[in-house]
Amino acid sequence: MAVSVVLLGGLAFSSFGLLGMKGTELELSFTKRPAAEMAVARVTTALAEGETVLAAESISAWIPTLPQAPPLVYVRQIYLDQSLTVVDPSELNRRRLLARWVNDVEGGPDTGAVLSALAVQCPRIVVFREDRKPGAFDLIMEQFNARMEDRVEGYQIWRLTARCP
Repeated sequence: MAVSVVLLGGLAFSSFGLLGMKGTELELSFTKRPAAEMAVARVTTALAEGETVLAAESISAWIPTLPQAPPLVYVRQIYLDQSLTVVDPSELNRRRLLARWVNDVEGGPDTGAVLSALAVQCPRIVVFREDRKPGAFDLIMEQFNARMEDRVEGYQIWRLTARCP
């Protein structure tokens, strides 16, 4: 027992130990990450180049776990509800509306409301599951001069190229 304490103590203070790790990151994680969604999150992060992303929750929940994660319109819908006391209600409503739209929630938002919210939030990248294409998607993407950037693991990744007001 005493030998192991001395060994661990010696390693902790050596240049190879925890205290000698300047400029490195210690990343012990026992989080199980879904491989397909992580692949999409990685491609999305690379394509975003630091610009705002609007992604289906199955992807937006994993993007913040990556280095150089871009800003997101939302991470999880439940976090929007928890932000009521600190975020302006109109801002929160726009983010909720876009979250419902990109996740193709039944009875989704009005097309005009989506266009308005997109103009204010100004995401440059939109990601959704191919089998759950958001309502009026083609019409809305046409308004923002969007083009498909990639297809990964059953998701489509689009870039909005029109300037936001």
